[in-house]
Amino acid sequence: MNKKIDKKLISTHKSRIFFLVLISVFSILVAVSLIILINNLSDNTQENNQTNLNKNIVAQVKPELGFSENVKSQLHEVSKFLDKFPENYEFFDAKKVLTIRNNFNQSKIFLNAGEFDKYEEQISQIKTLIESYNENTNNHFLLTSNNIRNALINKDTLKAKKELDSLYKVIGFNKDKKLFFDMVHSFDKAETIYRSAMNASKNQDYDLQLNLLGELKKIPNVYNDIEEEFSNALILKNKVEVEKYLKKFDKYFVEQNLQSMKETYAKIANLNVDKIISQDLKNKIKNIEIRNKLTSIKGSLTNYLNNYEWDKIIDVCEKNKKILTIKNSTAEEILQIHKIATLGKELIFYNNHPEILVKKSKRIRGQSLIEDVKNSNFNNKFISKELKKLATNLKNYNTPVGLTIISDGFTEVSVRGSQYLGKFKKIEVFLKPGDYFIIGVRNGYQDALKKVSLNPNSVNFNIVIKADEKL
Repeated sequence: MNKKIDKKLISTHKSRIFFLVLISVFSILVAVSLIILINNLSDNTQENNQTNLNKNIVAQVKPELGFSENVKSQLHEVSKFLDKFPENYEFFDAKKVLTIRNNFNQSKIFLNAGEFDKYEEQISQIKTLIESYNENTNNHFLLTSNNIRNALINKDTLKAKKELDSLYKVIGFNKDKKLFFDMVHSFDKAETIYRSAMNASKNQDYDLQLNLLGELKKIPNVYNDIEEEFSNALILKNKVEVEKYLKKFDKYFVEQNLQSMKETYAKIANLNVDKIISQDLKNKIKNIEIRNKLTSIKGSLTNYLNNYEWDKIIDVCEKNKKILTIKNSTAEEILQIHKIATLGKELIFYNNHPEILVKKSKRIRGQSLIEDVKNSNFNNKFISKELKKLATNLKNYNTPVGLTIISDGFTEVSVRGSQYLGKFKKIEVFLKPGDYFIIGVRNGYQDALKKVSLNPNSVNFNIVIKADEKL
């Protein structure tokens, strides 16, 4: 019985030991679990703190999303860039823009997930892409603009419109849309006007061409070099106008219509005619003016000539001596009238003052004067009468007249410059009318000198010459 009790006690003791061991193991497990739980709680707390920190960062940027101020600025800059490019629209370098858009969307995902390093990396790539895009678009813009300008210089509006369409893709589908269509409209309008202007030029309707080119100049940024064509059209118009007026001028020149010539020349001068042509026209006008003036002078002189108004003829010719130097038939006729007037005046003077013929030089001139008048081909009754009168006077003054000289037989007598007469008491000599000096010379006596004037009417003219006053 005691053995049974001992076995029972031993069995009970073993049960207790097992239970204690079980409790110890459980306690260890609980302790380990608690340690793990505490660690997990600690990790969760740190994670929650980090999440709260991220949310705080977000809250500092964009309240509804929770981004930083710097990030907000970055996002705004990229958004502003992408706003210029609507989706499903063809624009310049669309592939790069699509890459920027995708990267931007990814950067926001990184930002919302708190993966800031990836976000910064993405934003850096986006900035590089944007800079590259802007550089490419600037280069494309400059190239396209230059192409447009060259196309317009060559009046190729179709090419200009194509280049403008390419430029529009750079600009983007935004507020510049109206500008684009306005420019296209300007090109179309300019092309229509320009074609009309060229047709007008072919038809030599330069007034219409100039009007159209004037309208073309009003359209901005199109055909900026139109000024040269405008100038050329003006030159062509002037040329046609000049040719038209030149024909009129020649017609008036043939008609000797000086007033119409002057009026036509004034119109030609306003057209900037060539200097050589202008000078030629002025010379023609001047020649007509000279011719008319000479004709007027000749008419006046002819009247004076018929009335033998020699002084008036000479006075008019003296006042117009410059114009009379021109080689012109009328001028030559006027000079002939002037010569006749000069000869006529001299002829009348000789006949009114025949006494001048006592001088040998005057008699010589009188004879040549008769020949000059005859050679002038101006002969009428009046002139013939005057010529006969002068011829008679010359004959009279060339006919010697008698002169009786009385002396004392001791005085040596001579006619100065004519002849030596010697000693005598009385002698008759024949001398031509004129003034003479009779000289008497005797040794020891004062010389005697007397002047005598002989004229055709002198009859029985006597003179006494004696050297009878002693020294």
